[in-house]
Amino acid sequence: MDQEDRESRETTCWPNETACPSRRPDRHEYGAGLAEYALLLLLVALACIGALTALAPPLSNIYNQVAGLL
Repeated sequence: MDQEDRESRETTCWPNETACPSRRPDRHEYGAGLAEYALLLLLVALACIGALTALAPPLSNIYNQVAGLL
């Protein structure tokens, strides 16, 4: 898409871009959602690893007590 075509498309929908039916994401905008989901997944994974690392000794003690009662 050349610069002239892009500018005409952007100016026709300028006040309310969400209501513009001809507004499609450019090629480089498609991957933005994927990158954001990857960062979110990384954050959740790090939080889980941190929580399991912090809770490992108490959970191990509880598991051993329950196993000893059986």
